[in-house]
Amino acid sequence: MKKNFLIIGSGISSLTLAVLLLQAGHQVKILEQHYLPGGYLHCFKRFGFRFDTGAHYVGALGDGLPFQKILKYLGVYHADDYVALNDENVDSYFFDDWKYSYSIGYEENIRKLSDDFPSEKEAIAQYFQLVKTSAHSFPTYYFKEDYDQSVMLKFLEMTLDDVLKNLNISGKLAEILRAPCVLHGVSPQDVSFGVHSILIDSIMVSSHGFKNGGEKLADRFVKKIKELGGELLLSHKVNKIDVENGIVTRVHCENGSSFAADEYIAGIHPKLVFDFIGQDKLKPAFRSRLNSINESAPFVGAYVIMKNNLNINPRSNYYFMPNDIRHSFKDDQLGLDNQFGFCASPLRTYQAEGLFPLSIHASCPRDFFDHWKGSSKKITDPDYLAAKEKVFEPLFQRLNQRFEGFSEAIIEKNYSSNLTNSRFNPSPNGSAYGFYHDQSLTGVRALGPRTHFNNLYLTGQNSLFPGLLGATISGLRTSGFFTGIKDILRQLQNEL
Repeated sequence: MKKNFLIIGSGISSLTLAVLLLQAGHQVKILEQHYLPGGYLHCFKRFGFRFDTGAHYVGALGDGLPFQKILKYLGVYHADDYVALNDENVDSYFFDDWKYSYSIGYEENIRKLSDDFPSEKEAIAQYFQLVKTSAHSFPTYYFKEDYDQSVMLKFLEMTLDDVLKNLNISGKLAEILRAPCVLHGVSPQDVSFGVHSILIDSIMVSSHGFKNGGEKLADRFVKKIKELGGELLLSHKVNKIDVENGIVTRVHCENGSSFAADEYIAGIHPKLVFDFIGQDKLKPAFRSRLNSINESAPFVGAYVIMKNNLNINPRSNYYFMPNDIRHSFKDDQLGLDNQFGFCASPLRTYQAEGLFPLSIHASCPRDFFDHWKGSSKKITDPDYLAAKEKVFEPLFQRLNQRFEGFSEAIIEKNYSSNLTNSRFNPSPNGSAYGFYHDQSLTGVRALGPRTHFNNLYLTGQNSLFPGLLGATISGLRTSGFFTGIKDILRQLQNEL
């Protein structure tokens, strides 16, 4: 039976879900609070340059690989939208007193790490084999209709640190293998090795940046949705959800409009969704669980224009880490002394001359900007600007150490705080990663897609795992409740 669907939010998970539902013949309307679609895909301009909100690069996009496959299936893949990143130094991690640069390819990283840690050569090979075996055990990653659930569950039940301990990996090597946890925001002590392995595999096999920003992919999704008869309403911020007898009956927006549908799917932060319903409408056990879920670390951003690139490779990503990152992720543990940061150029096609744009992101304590919450005057408050500059001091110091003359080369800069994130991509603390996805939110313990309201479902990174790939797979998984997923997996596995 064909149904009417109302989707709240237009991040990549919602857009994926919308296309899949429309392809199956359903009717779809999307409500987006912003004047731009795409969630963390959308971009903005500063000083004449385009900057990405959150979609800095993607893995598994090479020929025949999962992300390219699903984008092709959805009809939104165009090779010209992407640029391959630096094979030799795609992700460079700088610790307090050493560094390591991940390359594309399992064998290349095994070789490099074995050269650096010859006594642990066997353990290094075993680690990457476990990553590959684990990643390939997930049916919605490598799109397998038939799979061994026991293998997948085994990897889900282990943490990354469990695996490192079992292999007797410690010291600097352990920190290098833990470092990519910054890409999902969960401590190696808490993250499921199974879901971590998907991220590692995706960047081992292929890494690409956006040639024209993530907004280009969002535009292609919107075009496809409209071609299929779907509707996207921008500047429609939901502020109330009516429920009656365990059923959602209507959704209301701040602009006075309201909408009814057969099925409702929320692609925004679940805590916001259930606030729209009202905490008193929730079952006590669920309300307690929801409110006890931790959030991942808040982020702040600096968007700078450099006189030149200072030998910063536009096709590489740079990360700055404490020597021990295990306590740098939960929002109640984070300070400026255990901060981690990221920088990359949004201009991936830069040709080594002229002005050079750089996006810089840093984690920050969750209450650092609480003084300005709800203030309409914070933008003009000099203390607010001073606070943003202060939170970046540790990271800028490290950038100056790594790239000589860094501060002197800056000719323009602009900042965002976690309050900016909360406004444009709402989450309780301005985190880009949403929920803190420890093992209590993994596998069968994850929140969603089903809720205890019969016609309300969840999609997005909070109901699966952070990142563009994780959110896209979440959209695929949620669609399966209405379209069936096995046929899609079969086509993805065999056709493309």
